Amino acid sequence: MLVVVELGVRGHDDRLVQREIAIFYRDFSSLESNVSSLQSDVSSIQSQVEHADSVEGDSMSEWAQLLAGPPSPHAALERGHWYRVETGTKDGIVRLMGLNAVGHSVAESLVRIINHEPEKVTRVQATGFQRVLPGQPPPELTYYGVCPKGHRIYPLRIGDANVECKRCGRTYEVEDEQHV
Repeated sequence: MLVVVELGVRGHDDRLVQREIAIFYRDFSSLESNVSSLQSDVSSIQSQVEHADSVEGDSMSEWAQLLAGPPSPHAALERGHWYRVETGTKDGIVRLMGLNAVGHSVAESLVRIINHEPEKVTRVQATGFQRVLPGQPPPELTYYGVCPKGHRIYPLRIGDANVECKRCGRTYEVEDEQHV
């Protein structure tokens, strides 16, 4: 007789870790004698889940941010904002959860991906690239910030190391937008 036992244990983030254990028994008496072995397997799975949870931290999700560069074909996604990664494919495409829970597929080479919830304000250059005419001063560059929750912060200067988001009521460290 073949008995298949499916064990399931939930981690702290409600991930269900399952393992099937197939055991071949000649008779039911040996099945009863191996119940303690199955209980040991359950304890082993629980400790593996606890270890994985402690190694991976509080958030198992990935976050992506558009890289600065030429005008993006992804107009629905805003520079500086962080988007939750829904899925990734083997061919270098990631699907991001955009505004209003609308998914967007983006080439992985056009985004920066982190494996923890964002913690810093991103400084984004607001002044577009402009042609400088001979004898004319170059335009002054202006910047704005985007907090981890997606709130815009005006004005943001090039030298600011920390900035307060009035909508969040928190002060964040500032980092520059990364480029393609």
